[in-house]
Amino acid sequence: MSEEEIHKLKIEGMASMHETPVKRKIEIIDTLASYGEKGIPAIRDILNTAMSQTVIEYATDVLEKLQKSE
Repeated sequence: MSEEEIHKLKIEGMASMHETPVKRKIEIIDTLASYGEKGIPAIRDILNTAMSQTVIEYATDVLEKLQKSE
């Protein structure tokens, strides 16, 4: 995945709940996680702007798993 693709996913993941629903945000986090270390900063950015407790908990869990596997 290119840096441009990661950036596009990050922007979509950081969008408001009206623009990007929770289900899609979780899909985006999963896609970013599949790229390992390269996806971590984008997942952090999504986490830092998340308003949904579901997204916050999911992103936190994914980041913990990714950091353990490094």
